[in-house]
Amino acid sequence: MLTGLLAWPRGSAGELRRATARFLVAAAAVVRQTIAALAGSAPAGSALPMARRGGLLAEASYTLYQVERHPSAEVDWPGALDAGHHAVGGADSLLRSSPPAEPLSCHRQLTGYADAVAGGYERLAAALRDPKPRCEPPPADPGGWPTDLGLDMYRLSDLRVWLDRLAEDLAQVGDQRR
Repeated sequence: MLTGLLAWPRGSAGELRRATARFLVAAAAVVRQTIAALAGSAPAGSALPMARRGGLLAEASYTLYQVERHPSAEVDWPGALDAGHHAVGGADSLLRSSPPAEPLSCHRQLTGYADAVAGGYERLAAALRDPKPRCEPPPADPGGWPTDLGLDMYRLSDLRVWLDRLAEDLAQVGDQRR
């Protein structure tokens, strides 16, 4: 607590906002890179380890924030942190269980959906940095997915379920901010 008091004499809320926002921006990069690797043919990239570190810093900031006295929070901090952890943990699991293969025929559609979900993470991060603006609703599944992919249908299903879950996380956190 003494370190926190010296580092943030007015409390850790500002650092929590910044650390969580950075974590969510890193999670957005994870979403994009994971889809690029598993639906396309791009390498996995460095977003995942960077997001893991960002998650640790955001969790540490939240721990310090909890020690301090605060009026009721205007942000669902556990929900925001969970949204980031679901992106990072899901990407890690998908990359381990489904190593990159041939690009999926619906690569562009998946990339568009991933960009929309990642954009939701970035908008939430921006809203956390500035407590005044409201969050926009998260993206909806665009639909119209192919059904004739053979065994690649399993890979498409895994990626869609992950992206759908991330969009639900954003909706839950955003509902409190609207």
